[in-house]
Amino acid sequence: MEAKRLTLWMLDCGNELIPLYAVDEQDGWEKAAEWAVQHTIQLPKQATLIQFPSGFRIYRRELPGELE
Repeated sequence: MEAKRLTLWMLDCGNELIPLYAVDEQDGWEKAAEWAVQHTIQLPKQATLIQFPSGFRIYRRELPGELE
């Protein structure tokens, strides 16, 4: 039996992005609902799932922290 591959999905709630790993979009919405229950919030109607099948990289102009 072949293992199901998980894909990175970002749940866009308007003011924050929540990373989720799911098999497909339906599984992603199920995981989003579980996340909302765990954090005692209601997902806004405009919430969307964005798929990142290859992941993503973040590039920064400045590194966090201070020079000592």
